[in-house]
Amino acid sequence: RIALAPGVGPVIASRLLARFGTADVVLGASPSALAQVDGVGPKRAESIARSLSQDEALADRELERAHALGARVLCLGDPDYPPTLAAIDDPPTVLFVRGELEPFGRDAIGLGVVGSRRCTHYGLEQTKRLAGVITTAGVCIVSGGARGIDTQAHRAAIEMKGRTTVVLGSGLAQAYPPENAELFEQIVRDGFGCVVSELPIDTPPKKENFPARNRLIS
Repeated sequence: RIALAPGVGPVIASRLLARFGTADVVLGASPSALAQVDGVGPKRAESIARSLSQDEALADRELERAHALGARVLCLGDPDYPPTLAAIDDPPTVLFVRGELEPFGRDAIGLGVVGSRRCTHYGLEQTKRLAGVITTAGVCIVSGGARGIDTQAHRAAIEMKGRTTVVLGSGLAQAYPPENAELFEQIVRDGFGCVVSELPIDTPPKKENFPARNRLIS
C-alpha cells in the first residue's frame, strides 16, 4: 500500500519507514505525523494519508496480479531481498520478481552490462564475447532487456548456460521491448535467472522509468 501510494517514491518510503519503524505504523500515521517527515509537508501528508487509508483493495489486486504471473513480491526488509540493492540510498520499497534470484546472496558477483539500442555489428560481437567469458567465471550478467547490447548480453549468458537478470523499466506484465517477451520467458522458464521490476505489475514502459531503473542494474 505504501509503494502504490501517489507521491510516495522510494526515497519518501524509506524516510517513512525509518521514522515510524514498520509499515503498519506508517499506515496508521496521522497527516500531522506524516507531515513531520523530511520532504513530505502538510499538503502531501494529507494526500498520502488519504491514499493509505483507501488503497487496501488496490494492494490486494496488485498481489493477485503478481501471483497470477508467478511473481514473488519482496518488500524491503524481507530475508530474500537482495542485500546489495537494500544498501543503496533509495532501494525499491517493493520488488517484483519472476524466476530465481539466488545469485544475489551476500557473496554473489554480478556485472551490469548496458549499451546502445542501435548498436553496430561489432558491438554485438564484442558483447557476446565479453559477456560469454564473464558468465563462464560464474558472474551473473545484469542488464535492462532493451534492444541491442542489453539483449545480446542476456543471450550470451544463456548460450553459456550462465545466469542473467533482466531489470525492466515497466511492470512485469508489460514486457518491453515486446519482441523480447519470449527471451524473458526463457530466462524464467529454463532457470537462467530472473526478471525483476520495482514498478506495479501493469505499468507501461514510459521514458521516465528508465533512468530510475538503471540504479537497480548498478
